[in-house]
Amino acid sequence: MRQSTLLIAVCIVLVCTALGSCTTDKPKGESDDSYTPQPMSRAEEPGNADKDAAGVDRGQKVFKQYCITCHMANGQGLSGVYPPLAGSEFLDDKQKTISAVANGLSGEIIVKGKKYSNVMPPIPGSYSNADIAAVVNYVMKKFGGEAWTTTEAEIAAIRKK
Repeated sequence: MRQSTLLIAVCIVLVCTALGSCTTDKPKGESDDSYTPQPMSRAEEPGNADKDAAGVDRGQKVFKQYCITCHMANGQGLSGVYPPLAGSEFLDDKQKTISAVANGLSGEIIVKGKKYSNVMPPIPGSYSNADIAAVVNYVMKKFGGEAWTTTEAEIAAIRKK
């Protein structure tokens, strides 16, 4: 009995931690546009080259800074809460994918046969169009079978001002 109680408590802590980690830790009432990502080194600053001095992909860094919390490192998301990126048919639609990252997404979507209706906020305004292109290209390379790539100009055309 004691082991099952402990197991339940551990499960509750894990679920609460996973769900609670998808917040941006902003003060109440502060808009997404005013959110500033964690401090970065000069090589990591938004708008710098796709690769930093160590050769690490800029898109991967943006993914780790902003996307990984909900979509997870393996791109599997959190079942029933945050949709997977890995093998997702959603990524087949270039315009929809770019718009979701740049402008956010709300309303019901179906990914891999499951319904999701959580809100995906737009990437904060502190990220440049080049940063968005880098992270979208990283996601497509890692989880989307390299079906397509995007450019800074395409992001600028889709991103709401």
